[in-house]
Amino acid sequence: MPLATITLISQRMLYPAAHSTAWSGKISFNTLEQKRTTMETQKEREQVLCHKQKVMVSGATGFVGGHVIKELVEKGYEVFALVRDLEKASSIAALKNATHLHFDITKPNVKMSLPSDAIFIHCAWGNVRDTLSRKHIEEHLINNYLTIKNIVEYGIKKILITGTCYEYGLQYGPLKPSSPTLPNTPYAIAKDTLHKSLRVLQSKTHFELIWARLFYMYGEGQDEKSVVSLFDRALANGDTDFNMSYGEQLFDYLPVEVVATKIINLLSHKGGTFNVCSGTPISLRRLLENRAKAADKNIKLNLGFYEYRKQDALAIWGITDSD
Repeated sequence: MPLATITLISQRMLYPAAHSTAWSGKISFNTLEQKRTTMETQKEREQVLCHKQKVMVSGATGFVGGHVIKELVEKGYEVFALVRDLEKASSIAALKNATHLHFDITKPNVKMSLPSDAIFIHCAWGNVRDTLSRKHIEEHLINNYLTIKNIVEYGIKKILITGTCYEYGLQYGPLKPSSPTLPNTPYAIAKDTLHKSLRVLQSKTHFELIWARLFYMYGEGQDEKSVVSLFDRALANGDTDFNMSYGEQLFDYLPVEVVATKIINLLSHKGGTFNVCSGTPISLRRLLENRAKAADKNIKLNLGFYEYRKQDALAIWGITDSD
């Protein structure tokens, strides 16, 4: 029996709900009423928060940061895009209604002129595609910590930082924000260490820290080498087949626009650790099949052409409750 088949069978035995198409459970009226009340309270908090609130966003020219800025502008925030390349930023439509400020995270000790009454959303990070690069530990971790430390000392009182589900490592199944972190790549180790280091900094310097662990996502502006981007290009080109892994790993995917909204909604909290996720696993194979169907395209998935990456979990999805 092929390894992919054995893996899929074990996944279905351990997590049958992840592979079913319907849910037969019942939701009580009280539960629905509680959810409605919670949503209304959340909406009220957001309306109060965005009233003339200034928000700075690093990584503004990147995949997530750009969508966060677009959403913030639409919600009425006063937005400052922190960018290393001002010329590049001026050519990006999503940033046209934001104030552009020069920001170079590789020079963390350079003093910047920032609005001290602003919230800081930190999306910047280098070499994200190469999760095995030692630069994450040797360079990016240090630069990010010093940058955040200096921004806190400057007077910023509320900071949201995008973490990653890779902090959980090879753990299997649904994970909540309070689940132990077991990072197994330099990228994940650096993110996890930054988070823990900033919690130590919090004990000495007062500021609100929101740590938002992002799961898998797709959408406009995504890296061209990501599997969803490659697949969409194959569909657009009319390709007849697409090389991929067995595609039976279970991941937690969201459109990047939804991710941006969830990040902004977290600003209503005074701190904590959160998963930014759907809470529902889907196999990569099923995700791609759904995209092909939505595009009304016929394309053969050449399953097993690539091996699974050793650093990736077989099945991981998030639980949205805060720890």
